[in-house]
Amino acid sequence: MELVIINNHPWAVGLRWLPPVKRRFVGHKALLAQVQEMDGSFDVSARCHSKQGVQFGFGAAGESWARYAPMPALCPCLDVPPDFLGLFSFRSTEGKEFWWLHLRIGGAVAEFGDQVFYSEQEARDALALMKKIAGLQVETGDSPMASAMFLEDRVRLTPLEKWVRGKGHLSNLKKLASHSTVRRMAGLAAIVTVILSVAFFWSYYADRAAREAARQAREERIQRKTDLESHPEKFFPMTWQEKPLATDFVAACLPVMMDLPLSSNGWELQSAICNGKKVTLEWKHASGADFIRLPDGARLDEKDLRTARSSIALKPVDSRRPDGPGTDHFMLLNREESLGLLAEITQSTATKLTPPSFRPQKNRTIDKVKVIAPWHEANWELSSIPDLLMESKTGPDGIGLFAMLAEIPGLTVESITFNNGWSMKGSIYARH
Repeated sequence: MELVIINNHPWAVGLRWLPPVKRRFVGHKALLAQVQEMDGSFDVSARCHSKQGVQFGFGAAGESWARYAPMPALCPCLDVPPDFLGLFSFRSTEGKEFWWLHLRIGGAVAEFGDQVFYSEQEARDALALMKKIAGLQVETGDSPMASAMFLEDRVRLTPLEKWVRGKGHLSNLKKLASHSTVRRMAGLAAIVTVILSVAFFWSYYADRAAREAARQAREERIQRKTDLESHPEKFFPMTWQEKPLATDFVAACLPVMMDLPLSSNGWELQSAICNGKKVTLEWKHASGADFIRLPDGARLDEKDLRTARSSIALKPVDSRRPDGPGTDHFMLLNREESLGLLAEITQSTATKLTPPSFRPQKNRTIDKVKVIAPWHEANWELSSIPDLLMESKTGPDGIGLFAMLAEIPGLTVESITFNNGWSMKGSIYARH
């Protein structure tokens, strides 16, 4: 074996190569057994990968192992055509002149395709024999400079290939772990250590960031739940704030209802209902009335031809409630107080009250938190109302039915009905 300088780097040449095998790993004992069959003087080995498989090359370093240990073999790192024959002149690192014969067939290094000769004549005789056998054109380097110039662009060995893949690595067969193997393993261990360290720190900081994000999300959920439970009124419409006061409602309805005729074109007024936006009239056919001349704006009921219906539109009610939009729901009374006031009004006005039955509080789920409305809703109805109380204005004493109803927070009038007497319906909202 000898060392040549290419690209200012020493390379080992002069190994004997076995044919390619498909196995990528051969144990130390198997390599020693192969050496005993070939030549007992061989004490170093190298691997060369090709399309046909993996080749193992053997050489003799002897006492010069220290010189070869850090140097890669040239053949595994040489990028030449699959079929190649060349003879190159070199001067070893010790100044000795020699010739190197290199032969590849089908991408694999021939068994004697990595030979070193110290006689030019012997080298050329071997070249002639190889040319005759292989039938290839010959590349030659007649001087060490010409040889180096030809090969320097054809040598391929990156740090990754050298330290991780072990490309061109020479192993000492007399030792389980050579110096180069130790360096290689140390390099691999260093790389693995760096990778594991980076992975550890990345995992640590990623885990810490995840824990911090989870903590913030948990605090936000707790704060969100607290806000939802502390201010549930924000998530339910305060419907009563959008409705007019009872006094404003009746001021829009009664003037029109009091001016209605009890009959028109022979049709008798059966009922009149005001919802604050319009007055709906129902007429009944009486003797002497005809079906051609109906009350103004009325239409026959297709299911009951003796009934006709008409409506009168009202002007929008302009009303401002003391508990209108922007005010707090705490102005509402509780259920007992609301019932007590309605009962007192009923007793004072000699009317009949259908007591309100409060429904369960509304609820909804927001961000997985159940939010319950802080008030109840109920419907109420007053009937048998005397005609004297059906006035939009209060009396001289400042007291009237609708004025008393308007004093109850959360109370709304939904309709006023005349049908052989007066009645009204509405809604009331009360705190829990």
